[in-house]
Amino acid sequence: MKNKIAIGVVMFFVSVNMFSQKKQVSKTNTKAQVTTTENTVYVDPVKTYERIGYKGYKLSLEQLKKVGNACYFNGELEKAAKFYSELYLLTQDLEAEFYYRYAQSLRSIQDFIKADQMMALFNQKKT
Repeated sequence: MKNKIAIGVVMFFVSVNMFSQKKQVSKTNTKAQVTTTENTVYVDPVKTYERIGYKGYKLSLEQLKKVGNACYFNGELEKAAKFYSELYLLTQDLEAEFYYRYAQSLRSIQDFIKADQMMALFNQKKT
């Protein structure tokens, strides 16, 4: 009798698991996503903005922030330093985190003097 109840309980949980909805797990990616009807196409924002820059167009502050952050968080600190330096040339009124990221990017390319200056600005903005 106990075996029949145990088997019934197990069968119940197995059937519930079989007919329950399956969750779709979406993989996060640091690249921008452009979706089409059938397939997903990934566009690399860094390459796109670099091509725009090579054609002579100037990037806006928001675009420079986004592409600098994309490079920084993807570990491409040399490119991030380039975009953060362009951003810093346009305006010095930035949030504290940009000074920190710019300083870390400068350290990766061994520009320690300018990195120390950016860290000093970061400490001023932070407080």
